[in-house]
Amino acid sequence: MNGENILIDTNIALYLLNGDIKVAEILDGCNVYISFISELELLGYHDITNDEQKSVKDFLSACIIIEL
Repeated sequence: MNGENILIDTNIALYLLNGDIKVAEILDGCNVYISFISELELLGYHDITNDEQKSVKDFLSACIIIEL
């Protein structure tokens, strides 16, 4: 899917953050968009560790955030 634009939801982001290779392969080379609400859901998880928060922030920095 090289160069395509794709909008992902929170669940797909979680699959990626948890190392799902199949999802990563599908999205490889795509421009990944994610909503501001998904950003809040990912960063607002009550049991998030510092390492997880850093991973989420690194992931989000590679995405294009859609403001609502």
